Amino acid sequence: KMTITAKELSISIKSGTDMTNIRHNNRTLTEKEYAMPEHNHIIREKSKHNIVVQQMDIKEAYHMLFDDKVEAYNAKQKRADRKIDDYYKKVRKSGTLNLQKELIVGLGAKEDWDKMTFNEKIEGGKVIEQYLKEFMEANKDHIFVYNAVIHLDQAGAPHAHVNYIPLAPGYKNGIETQPSFSKALNQMGYKGKGKFPFIQFREAEVKRMEAILNDLGIKRKLGETNKDPNVQAYKQRKDLE
Repeated sequence: KMTITAKELSISIKSGTDMTNIRHNNRTLTEKEYAMPEHNHIIREKSKHNIVVQQMDIKEAYHMLFDDKVEAYNAKQKRADRKIDDYYKKVRKSGTLNLQKELIVGLGAKEDWDKMTFNEKIEGGKVIEQYLKEFMEANKDHIFVYNAVIHLDQAGAPHAHVNYIPLAPGYKNGIETQPSFSKALNQMGYKGKGKFPFIQFREAEVKRMEAILNDLGIKRKLGETNKDPNVQAYKQRKDLE
């Protein structure tokens, strides 16, 4: 039985920066790295409670997702210089495709969790885990999550770092499916210019999480979880305040 005592919690789903740090997300840091100021917010004795939803090397994920498509493309090429040798490297150098993207999913604000026990925070992590499993299943045709970890070893709200490869099939030039997030969003039905498709996508995902909360008798508190995309910056801002 879920034991979160909060009557309402906010939901935060944000796009992370493209400069993701998988080893930070997975807590596979060296002692030297742990000693750096950017990692001093990690409460290491609580790291064992972090929830791993998915862990796969990005290059392995690329092989799994694209090898057969690259093979089909290469088979059609008359000229050897047109063939693709390493698709991961090709995408990494591309100015138009997305090698990978990151979402940060948070539940509640620091003020909420300060009033609750660590066991309740673990339950909050399980809510995010259920959400991520539903997210991965619902979006599997266009979003492949290769790494997803829920952090419970920091002050403040439980939150997940979700690293994914967008998938957009139907290309006429190049290989048939390519990692373009804007095209994937469009194919998922989120239309429009600029940030508008992502805003619609995020709203749909917030509703997905809200349904899980409602099942537990918790209402969604409106408003941002915090103004900063990462909890560390939020903590620093609170310290300054």
